[in-house]
Amino acid sequence: MFSYLNAKITINEINSKPAGFAKNSMIWQYLKQDISPFQADKAYKQVDGKSNKLLYAYVKKTNNKEIKRKISCMRKKDILSIKDKDCLELAFAPYKTLYFTAKQRKKIILNLKSESKKDIVKIQSELCSEESLLNLSGTKFNSQSNFYLALNDLRHSNKESALSHFSLSKAKRIINIDKNNFWIYQLFTFLIY
Repeated sequence: MFSYLNAKITINEINSKPAGFAKNSMIWQYLKQDISPFQADKAYKQVDGKSNKLLYAYVKKTNNKEIKRKISCMRKKDILSIKDKDCLELAFAPYKTLYFTAKQRKKIILNLKSESKKDIVKIQSELCSEESLLNLSGTKFNSQSNFYLALNDLRHSNKESALSHFSLSKAKRIINIDKNNFWIYQLFTFLIY
């Protein structure tokens, strides 16, 4: 009996598939095979959207020094010790600054380039950071951030702002579009009744 789990995937098969989750899964399986760095580069260029799982699999196969540097920065835990501002931008994640002191947060804010990341650190410095999120406009944030801001607005019965964040959440993957549409439908149901 033929098993698809053990079948070798070729770059031609990947090339023939439309962009989406299924193709990304195929690329991930391809990256686990014994392939050359050139083949890995060719396959990874076809990834639809962002996926850390795919990125980490790709880093193991590629010779692309820029990607390896990017991943090295992303994995750094002690962001206070990072001198390179580009590396700091990649290493930054809200959970890494969550328990910083006010002095440490000020240092990070001075070194970050992105205004939205600076805003996140400023919010963490406020006493009631859950409700502070209600004051964000969302225009500088990505689709996923706006989605979560909208859910936070709903949690605080701020329906008008939630609708604004949902409209700014321009998801590309079908599953995220469906989640967004579901909550917009729920929101209109709540606004009407």
